[in-house]
Amino acid sequence: LKVEKARFETYMSALAEQQKALETQLEAVVYPILSLPVEITARIFVECLPANRRKNVSSRQAPLLLMQVCRRWKDIAVSACELW
Repeated sequence: LKVEKARFETYMSALAEQQKALETQLEAVVYPILSLPVEITARIFVECLPANRRKNVSSRQAPLLLMQVCRRWKDIAVSACELW
């Protein structure tokens, strides 16, 4: 049982190292869309609004859908009064 536990701990340690390496790689990725000024991004969001936006509010359409992409997009969508 001790041998099995040690093997499991070694495996978990290796997985933790892989996870850390992947997180580091992900943090290094540059997303050019995030470098756009807030005003331009908000205007793009407005253009994404469905034509019948007052009839149906859906998490599968803008602006709620856009808010699910990342924290920055959520902050922009919430602050853009044109979307609401």
